[in-house]
Amino acid sequence: MMLKECRCCHIVKPLSEFSTKRAAKDGKDCYCKQCNREKAAKYRQEHPERVKEIALKTRIKNRERLRQRNKEFYERTKNDPAHIQARKKSIERNKAKWHQADKERRRLFNERWKHPCEKCGEKRLYLIQFHHIDPNTKEFCIGANSTSKSEEVLVNEIKKCVCLCSNCHDEFHYLYGSKPKEPTKALHEYLKESEGKQNESI
Repeated sequence: MMLKECRCCHIVKPLSEFSTKRAAKDGKDCYCKQCNREKAAKYRQEHPERVKEIALKTRIKNRERLRQRNKEFYERTKNDPAHIQARKKSIERNKAKWHQADKERRRLFNERWKHPCEKCGEKRLYLIQFHHIDPNTKEFCIGANSTSKSEEVLVNEIKKCVCLCSNCHDEFHYLYGSKPKEPTKALHEYLKESEGKQNESI
């Protein structure tokens, strides 16, 4: 059995533990596979943004080739019972992961951006909704897209809103309609009305 010493860990290992490298005299890398894996993991940890950038460029560069390869693989295995079962398990496993990740993102999103209701002061975040001051500027529903849009896009949309609880939100649209002619004035009147009631109670 042919052996070789790794220049990183200095352990003598079989040639099968070294990756192929054509430029080397013996056709094998000077570092063993284990050391290369550890170096790569350390680099990914220290330079996450650089790794993402390289991965994105690689996907864009090889998009058509990868798409064709995936298509050919699917055609070969679409009727194979073993692959069908494996695909089902993978989908179920990924759904569970995505569901848990979505729940965590929604929780962090609520804690960061939702505030007590502007009208009644309700503090329970799961009852708070984003009300667009001017519905004509609304591009999407924030709550339904809190896990699919980037933070920058969400923040820009949140700047167009005020926080109302579900009851006050429904009441406002019941009193003023879904698209008031003067939305800013209508919201100001609605919130001012609640201030007047609070002063009367005092």
